[in-house]
Amino acid sequence: MITKEEVFSIEIAVGSKANNVFITPIAGRVIGLLIYHNKGRELVANAGLKADDGTYISKMQHIENYRSRECCYFNGCKPVDFQTQGKTYTLEISCEEPVADKPFRGQLILIYEDTRFNTCENA
Repeated sequence: MITKEEVFSIEIAVGSKANNVFITPIAGRVIGLLIYHNKGRELVANAGLKADDGTYISKMQHIENYRSRECCYFNGCKPVDFQTQGKTYTLEISCEEPVADKPFRGQLILIYEDTRFNTCENA
């Protein structure tokens, strides 16, 4: 099976508590989101994905809800269901405390419909 996914870089500078990352994904149906970052589980942060009309695709919530759940690819992501339609989206990220030591860096991964496995045995 061909994996169709898209990766966007995320960053919050040292001393900052938040950042908005604007993305314009390829056209298609997104069925899952993942966020990987360099700060580990001690980071207290929230993330949410908002459409260009201001509605949330995924409401602000603890960033750990976007982690891999250590199971087959599709079942391991944050489930969503939306058509990108060439629109611009905003990934909002906010931390309780300013980022210290080194910048927060990560990736938002959009998983498109044709990557869904029928069962975990096919993974």
